[in-house]
Amino acid sequence: MGTPNQNEVRFDPILREWVIVAQNRTVRPVLGKTFTDEKPSYTCPFCPDSPEGAGDWVVKALPNRFPALSNEIEGNFADETQLFDFYRTRPGKGNCEVLLYSQDHEKTLAELSISNIIALIELWKERFLFNMNNEEMRYSFIFENRGEIIGVTLHHPHGQMYSFPFIPPRIERAVNSSQEFWMENGTCLFCKVIETEKKDQSRIIEENDDFLAFIPYFAKWPFEIHIYPKNHFSYISQIPPNQSYNFATIIKHTVQRLDQLYGFVMPYVFSHHNAPYNFGPLHAYDHFHYHIEIYPPYRAKDRIKYIAGVEMATHTFINPTNPQENAKMLRDIELNL
Repeated sequence: MGTPNQNEVRFDPILREWVIVAQNRTVRPVLGKTFTDEKPSYTCPFCPDSPEGAGDWVVKALPNRFPALSNEIEGNFADETQLFDFYRTRPGKGNCEVLLYSQDHEKTLAELSISNIIALIELWKERFLFNMNNEEMRYSFIFENRGEIIGVTLHHPHGQMYSFPFIPPRIERAVNSSQEFWMENGTCLFCKVIETEKKDQSRIIEENDDFLAFIPYFAKWPFEIHIYPKNHFSYISQIPPNQSYNFATIIKHTVQRLDQLYGFVMPYVFSHHNAPYNFGPLHAYDHFHYHIEIYPPYRAKDRIKYIAGVEMATHTFINPTNPQENAKMLRDIELNL
């Protein structure tokens, strides 16, 4: 078990953003499932024969054993100390959860049944609302890291949710941009993106009555994919149950296309972008449009796009490929349905 009280949040006065210092994460184990010739030996903590994976479940939420942020830390996020009357530090308050997709250790998101993905969508909603009700929290980030190249150490199909007592800087930038657009144009910035992509058609890879999947015109990663609900929702929890089937279907088909692109399970970061919460009135973030963004690191079958130099130091991305051509590659894949 980690020691959450080691964790703290430090303020970067130059970029004006919070940085999490989580010493307990250096002792995370590297685990997997191993087999012997005679009898399987299970070392995955999320499989049904382990204490954490035990029970009758389709999807399951667990507390993260080695959280970057924790509710167990004493005090409130507002409690601030200063070093030399300059550097600012606050308690590493928050909540980090593991969200298990399936009892099957070998399944990927693309291989789950539609009913299984619908159950996962309901779990995403349930845990989001739970954390939203914590008055100290401001933002919940749902995500999946997949593939060793992304840094994954546990290969059982799972994602995570980090709930922050502040708005992460990239999210804050997007929120501010959508608010400006709303105030200047009286409409949603993301709805305008949907409208423009549907007019163009060249970057769309999947579409149904309720959702659209496309490589954006401004993609930073070669095979970056965004999934937008066509109706305007600020939070995943607002998506009605009657759209769950189409939501699950577009997620499954989109990931299937990535996995069939080069003939191997595509590593990625699969990220949900909700509006912040617990700031002002309930509808303060009606201008923001919930969506999913997927970042696969491959730019060709045997080539990785690494983040270095210009991109790491200036946060200015260079896409070495053409989004329209990449979208056609994915769109033309004949899915094994």
